[in-house]
Amino acid sequence: MTVDVKAPVIIRVLHWAIALSFLLSAFLLSPGDLPHRLSGILGGALVAARLVLAFRYRMTYLNPRAVVVYLLIWLSIIGLGVTGWMSQLDAFWGNRLLQQSHGIAAYLLMALVFVHLSGVFLDAWRHRRKTWMKMIRG
Repeated sequence: MTVDVKAPVIIRVLHWAIALSFLLSAFLLSPGDLPHRLSGILGGALVAARLVLAFRYRMTYLNPRAVVVYLLIWLSIIGLGVTGWMSQLDAFWGNRLLQQSHGIAAYLLMALVFVHLSGVFLDAWRHRRKTWMKMIRG
């Protein structure tokens, strides 16, 4: 059994800022344009900050499968950042494989976010708990 710990404000802010960065880049901003690139850079910086804080704020999870999904989400976000950054380098300019990898990472992240949200709602429904409120009220 795990201890129910409140999510610190900084973790919640980073969670939602990373989510917003991805949503903007994926659905509202034109790929390759400056706002898309800036949103990606901001997202990468937010992920770096969150990973640094991961050593200080360890979240407890009730379901080990959730940990796997979260790990895959982090790897997808990092993959998006790396492929997005590389695609702007002269050495990789116009590299089709790199552009496709960036797109695949984006679609993979979308699928993983769907799995994440489904798991959160399933957990709330099945176990009648509000674990999801940790990312809203702490």
